[in-house]
Amino acid sequence: MKHLSKRYDASIIYVLFSLPFFLSLGILSAAGEKAEQITTKISVVTFVSLGDDYHLHWKESAESAQSGGRVWASASSVLSPVKYHGPRVLTLGRPKTHGDEAVFDAFATVSLPAGPQVVIALLPKYKSDKSSAKYSAIALNLDESKIATGSRYLINLTKVSIRGILGGVPFDSTDKGNRKFDIAPAKGIVLPPYDKNAAALTGNHVVMQFQSLLTKEWEPMVSKRWFYLPKGKEIVFIYGKPGDIRPRVTILN
Repeated sequence: MKHLSKRYDASIIYVLFSLPFFLSLGILSAAGEKAEQITTKISVVTFVSLGDDYHLHWKESAESAQSGGRVWASASSVLSPVKYHGPRVLTLGRPKTHGDEAVFDAFATVSLPAGPQVVIALLPKYKSDKSSAKYSAIALNLDESKIATGSRYLINLTKVSIRGILGGVPFDSTDKGNRKFDIAPAKGIVLPPYDKNAAALTGNHVVMQFQSLLTKEWEPMVSKRWFYLPKGKEIVFIYGKPGDIRPRVTILN
């Protein structure tokens, strides 16, 4: 997964999907274990604007204001990871000086899961998040060996349940060959291809719904065409921003 390019960003908006509850799943973690050290490789994907400079530093230690290294945060792709050795609780930001004093401007803090490669997602901060950091962060331990080529890994970063169908074109919701899927809040699933023998770039139709927290009814979310990449692997992020009314979907491959 040397370079995962962005292929799709739906402008679908939603509300009530607070992020600080992600404490499970092996793919997600939150702050803790501040003194513990970890060695891994990290990449950073951002769903918030970082202005003109997308280089981020990590703190050398919890007590230090010095940089322990830096990583490029991408808004459009998962870049090749950089080696990281430091506190399990990673603080991303930028070192600065305040007069003669060195300070660290913290953007986000997240606990890293064990694994050879971790992808960190920067997301908007909700009012329910009382931390001093500017953004929320979620760390994802992605084991590529568990994602077969031609498949998609769907990650639900919301508090609502998601369901959907991957089918052919033209789409027939009664087709017995359709791939139906359900994704619980703060969970991820591997979605196999609709037809693994299809030619590259064959179009498939996907529909998704989310279950409203208010009414418990299933509401429309996505009705789009996805294209089959028999030699590729795609990661589908389902997330939200404050003020939205439906989940957003971003696909990286």
